Parts: sequence; C-alpha cells; structure tokens
Amino acid sequence: MLLLKDHILKQESKLVSSNGAEKLEVHVALAQAYQYCNPNKVYFHANIVLENTSTENTPILQVKAMVAKVSALLTDGSVQVAMDSIVSLSKKLADTMSEFDSCELKITEAAAWRMLNQLDKAAELLASLKEAVFKYNDPSQLMNYYLTDRGIKKRKGESHGENLYKLLAIAEQQPFGWIKPAILNYLGEWLDENNQTEKALQYFEEAIQLSKQHGALLDLFQAYLFRFNLYATRSQIGTTESDISEAMKIAETIENTRLTLYCKNKRLNVYMFLNKLDLAYKETLELEAHHRQNNQLNDLAFVLKNKGVLLFDLENFQESLSTFLEYEAIQKKHPSLNSSLQLNWDLSNCYNALGDHEKSNIHLRKYIELNKEFSEIERKDAVAEMQTKYESEKREAELRESRLQQTESELKALKAQMNPHFIFNALNSIQEIFFLGDKRLANKHLARFSQLMRSILKASSQKAITLDEEITMLREYLMLEGLRFGEAFSFEISMDDNVDPYTFDVPPMIIQPFVENAVKHGLLHKEGNQKIELHFSFDEERNCLTAHIKDNGIGRKASAAINQHRKNHESFSTTATQKRFEILNQTCDTKFSFSFEDLEDDDGMALGTTVMIVIPIE
Repeated sequence: MLLLKDHILKQESKLVSSNGAEKLEVHVALAQAYQYCNPNKVYFHANIVLENTSTENTPILQVKAMVAKVSALLTDGSVQVAMDSIVSLSKKLADTMSEFDSCELKITEAAAWRMLNQLDKAAELLASLKEAVFKYNDPSQLMNYYLTDRGIKKRKGESHGENLYKLLAIAEQQPFGWIKPAILNYLGEWLDENNQTEKALQYFEEAIQLSKQHGALLDLFQAYLFRFNLYATRSQIGTTESDISEAMKIAETIENTRLTLYCKNKRLNVYMFLNKLDLAYKETLELEAHHRQNNQLNDLAFVLKNKGVLLFDLENFQESLSTFLEYEAIQKKHPSLNSSLQLNWDLSNCYNALGDHEKSNIHLRKYIELNKEFSEIERKDAVAEMQTKYESEKREAELRESRLQQTESELKALKAQMNPHFIFNALNSIQEIFFLGDKRLANKHLARFSQLMRSILKASSQKAITLDEEITMLREYLMLEGLRFGEAFSFEISMDDNVDPYTFDVPPMIIQPFVENAVKHGLLHKEGNQKIELHFSFDEERNCLTAHIKDNGIGRKASAAINQHRKNHESFSTTATQKRFEILNQTCDTKFSFSFEDLEDDDGMALGTTVMIVIPIE
C-alpha cells in the first residue's frame, strides 16, 4: 500500500528535477496530497499553479489546484474567500474549460454553498451535475460528488448513510489508501448519530490507525474530534480529555489557529466539567489573550463569561465581579434575554459573596423579573408557533404532525410554568435562612442553588437529557436541601447493573418534582433521621425505566391532615406533573406513569412513602 507520506516525499523529490508543465503537475499533486495533512502547504503549491500565466498551465491543472485550495479554505472556515476564488476562476476559464473541468469546479462550488448554509442552492447545483458526473465515472470526481451530497443531506437532516457506503466501496478500490480515513470518520459519525456506538468507535479507531500510517494529520484530527464528541454527548467526559488534547497537538503542529482555538474551547469545557479549575483557568487566560489581541469581541465575551464562573468557583470574588462587569459591557452591544438572565444571577452571587447585599438583591430581583419574562416569551412563542403551524396544515399527515408539535408546545409551556415555581420555592428557603441570620449557611445555600440553576437552564431547552444528567441535577438538589435540613438529612442514589445512565434518555426534570414532594411533604415535619432513597431499575422486555423514590417521612395521610389547615392548598407540582405525563403519553405506545405506596408497620403507623415512576426508553 502506497503511504501518503511516501507519496509526498516522492513528489517533493520530483519537484527539484522537473520543469515546465511537469513541474506544474507536481505542484498540483502536492497541493492535493497536503489536503490531508497541512492546509498551509496546500495554499503554497496551489497558488504557484493559479498564479502561473504560461501557456503550459492548462485549465485542468488550474481547476485541480483550485479544488485543493478551496478544500483548505473550507477547513480554515474561510468560506466567502473560497466562493470568491471559485467565481473568479470560473470566469477566467469560461471559454476554455471542458465539461469535466466545469463539473469538478461546480462540485466544489456546491460544497461552498453548503458551508454558507444555502442548502437548496447547493442541492440544485449538484443535481444539475449528476448526469455528467456519472457519464465520466471518474473515481476522484465521484468521491467529491458523493461527499458534497452527503454534506448537504446531513445539514438538511436527511438520510446520508447510503452515500457513505458508496464512498467506502470506491475508496477501497483505489491504489492510494489515504482517502479512506476520511470516509471511516464520516461513517463513524453517522453510526454515532444512529446510536450504533460500538460500530462507530471501531470506525474511529480504524481511521486513527490508518491516518497515523499515512501521516494524514487532518483525518487524524477529525477522528480524535469525532470520538471526543461521541463520549462527550454521553457525559463520559473523563474519557475524552486525551482525545481533545491529541487533536490540539495536531492543530498546533500544522499551525492552524482556528482549529487550535476550537480545541482549546472544547478542552476548557472538559476541565470545567472535571472540576480541574486551575487548568481551566489557565486555558481561559490563553483564549482571552488571543481574542483581546485580535479584537474578537464576541469570542472574548464568551471567554469572559467562563472566566467569571471559574474565578467565583476559585473564591476570587472581586476579580470574578470585575470580569462579569466587563462581560456585561460587551454584552450590552448585542443583548439577549438568556445571557442577561444568567449574568444577573452571576452578579447577584458575586455581590452577595462580597457582602454587598443591597446590590446582590437588586440583581436577584432583576433575575426573577427576567426569568418571568423569559418564561412568558417561551410560552407565547410555543403557542404562536403551534397556531401558525396548525393553520398552515391541511392534509391528514400534516395534521398528525401538528398534533405532535402541539404536544411539544404544551410541554414547553408547562415547563415554563414549573421552572418559576421551583425557583420560587428554592428562593423562599434561602430567604428563610437569611432571616434566621445564618449568612454563612445562606451563602453556601446560594452557591449550591447557583450550580443547580446552571444545570436547569441548560436542560430546560432540551426535549430529552441523559439519565446521568437528570441524576446529577437530583443530586445537586438534594445536597441543596441537605444544607437546610442539617445533619439529620441523608440521601442515597443507586441503580441496577442493566441501567446505563449515559445512553438512557429521559425528559428533563421528570423525577425532581416527586423528590421535592417527598422532601417538603414527607420529611419536613418529621423529627429525627430524614432519608430519601432513589433507585433505578430497567425492564428489558417492556423497555421501561422505573425510578423508585422512598422516604421515611410522616406519610401521605399525616401530610394531608397538615395541609388541610392551609386554605385552598393544592400541590402545583403534582398537578403540573400529572398534566405533563398526559401530554407525553399522547405520542407514546408505552405510557409514562407514576404510583404511590404508603409504608406502614403492623400497627398501621406510617413508615414513609414510596413513589414508582415508569419512563419508557426509546
């Protein structure tokens, strides 16, 4: 098998001894070869050909050089430059290009339109080339055609697996094996999207080994990145650290600033998730320095937001405040409700930690007001979106889709109501501790609540999250309650061996209202030890996950008797959860459900309550 690195060495050697048209052909061969390992060298060799004005420089050489150059430009994210270069060469060669050359250039143009998100234009252009491409049946051109078609279909959310297997078949018939790793990477990505994790990992590993053999650094970079994303989306962040570090080494080796910064941002997220705060802070400072030097304000704002969070976690409250205030100044130029919401929460925490409770309360009130506004906008948008969709649909299939959208909109609206309810309850608890005068405990309580709110804000916009993410939020919530209840309070979370928290997806905050009810109605009025036990089991025949929540509280009868003295008491969370389950069940064959069991001793004395929540796993 001819290796890419050997092919490059051979062509570099020929470059020394060749001249005229042969020398231009070698430059084209090197530009094509360096597409797989070094964009900067692609530019060098491609530009020599494109800037040559001799009669020996034929249209086909110029087209091949341009295709290689555009590939490198797209890798660097210079999409508009790529498009301008294609248009310029097309005009220059309009009267001299063959149909084959024209196809080659237009396939590349379609790829650029795809990167500009002009998907219909890209698809239309590619469709117009199909007959000519299949007439010539050139393996290289066919591969470019299928790769571009795959990219367009992926962006459109359409099936593109068939193209990838066609590409693999073509690649395996070629004498040069360095085109195969890219196909393996795309196949692995597609299999990952279709939850075929083990097969995807096999393809990524094969791509890594082949890329190393050939010295195909860009494909090696992509394989590490795809594998990183696979583990990251399954919350297996500890597994991903080495992959993103290896990818960054490659980006630095080829001196590609864009890819290096991309990896640094990804690695920053890893460090923050793993609570490696010193490493995360160091990464943040490097990113900050780059964006300041290049006056990249949008990127700087993103880094400052992360830096403020890190400094707060490192208990450097004054510098954290200064950072958030600088972020606020930049953010005011392009304000958004979501960023203002989080910013006011972070500023409230900083001022509170510094003892400036007046300013802390100002920002806390702003946060509450913005949260109400956010929830109302989300509710109105959901209703308006549903109304518009419903009115535009006439056929039966469109009406079915409308009902599904209505279900999702109702869920959004319901979550928009439930989030303020939960926030109100938690803030009341914090306020109660402030009134009792225990500021140290209140500050600790507020910090826990801040961490929980970040998780809730992240999850609230998603249709589903992993069970691991749901458990993390439950653990944060229970630790928050533990601060209020004191040492008598404890909790335990366990699961059966066949429960995979990283691959099971559940609706966000589906379990938390039941846990909250167990705490507030079961344990609040109990003296002595107060305990919550949460256990997960999985029924493989029914494909259902069951959450068992057990408390040793006063029982439902005693709780109901206490609540009788509260005028017009009705549990909002129970009513809202019942409604949420009804909406979810409109689109499920296996139904979401929950049931209660009162635990009593032989004398009928209450020992607590068990709740069983059944969640279908798709």
